Amino acid sequence: MVSSDVYLNKVNFFGMIWLYFSGVYLTKVTSFSPVYLGFILVFLYTFLAMPQKNKVTISYFELLCVILSLMSLFLALNSPFNMVVNVFITLFSIVIVSQHFRYRSINFSSLVYFFLFYLFFFSIEAGYRISNPIYDNVIRLSELGVGYIIYKINSIMYIDSNFVGLQILSYFCSLLFILRYESKSIKKSRIIKLLLMLYFILILLTFSRAAIVGALFSIIVFYSQISKRIRLVSFLIIPLFSFWGYLEISEAFANDVSFNSKFHLFDSFFIYLYHADIYQILLGVGLGNAIDVIGMGAHNLMLTLIIETGLIGFTCFMSVLIFLCFKLRMDSIYIVLPFLIVSMSLSGTAIPYIMTLFYLLVLIKSEKFKVIH
Repeated sequence: MVSSDVYLNKVNFFGMIWLYFSGVYLTKVTSFSPVYLGFILVFLYTFLAMPQKNKVTISYFELLCVILSLMSLFLALNSPFNMVVNVFITLFSIVIVSQHFRYRSINFSSLVYFFLFYLFFFSIEAGYRISNPIYDNVIRLSELGVGYIIYKINSIMYIDSNFVGLQILSYFCSLLFILRYESKSIKKSRIIKLLLMLYFILILLTFSRAAIVGALFSIIVFYSQISKRIRLVSFLIIPLFSFWGYLEISEAFANDVSFNSKFHLFDSFFIYLYHADIYQILLGVGLGNAIDVIGMGAHNLMLTLIIETGLIGFTCFMSVLIFLCFKLRMDSIYIVLPFLIVSMSLSGTAIPYIMTLFYLLVLIKSEKFKVIH
């Protein structure tokens, strides 16, 4: 048990800057999103000013993340610089969280304001996207059974709302963890449950089927872990629901281009592996270059990592996720696994908010970061 005196220091200004900025992408508004400005400020402070004020300590895992971050810069040899920067920021996020949050504390109210900030941010995104649909090819899309896409492709944040759905889901799952952490307080539980409900509504408004499935999965797993009755019901219902869902989905999506493209993607992936040389298999073909070797974008994070960064890059990324799962233990099932579920439908590597949130939860669970009343 860690002494409460350790947590006397609150999270500093730069720690809060990164917490707020780590997910603010506005790629349709400006080429230089606020997340990059936040990273530059925090990165410079972490290496220039912070060591002069504090004794800097780093764990073996965090040292590994530093090494992996530096290794990711070699991707610039065959990848666009902006995509390399995104990978570097994503991996280095863990180091930032370690240096600015470890053995510190944050007020519960400050944490609520953080989630309210992103609730407002995502609400603006949803309002703009839904009120400004793209009607190009709307008739053809309707004939193919994917007419809802007109409400997905005009996001102010990313290419489409699948990426928004993934980001909202990460905050949603983090809220579930905090709900469990603050379950002894009725008042705090009510606040978190209200936030969860509002975040779930925003997930629905992304029209991302993967994000919706991921959110439902996380809810079922979360409540099955805290209630023996729900766990028993889940074990009985989920197999039946899964079988029924398989039959319904098979029929409903038989002519769904979006759904069937996932199978075509795997076919193209295996054909690529068969013809790839040892260099491509180990080091990849470069970020953003999957379309050149499989004829389409690799809309799947795992396949993207294997094709574009090779087995070495894939192994490095998965080693970080495995560590997070190991530290989160059973909580990783409703925190990390939903992320992997949604990642089957998209391939974004610009996910510093994922690493920031998940490692923050690791610190809370290991009692190296504290939410105070």
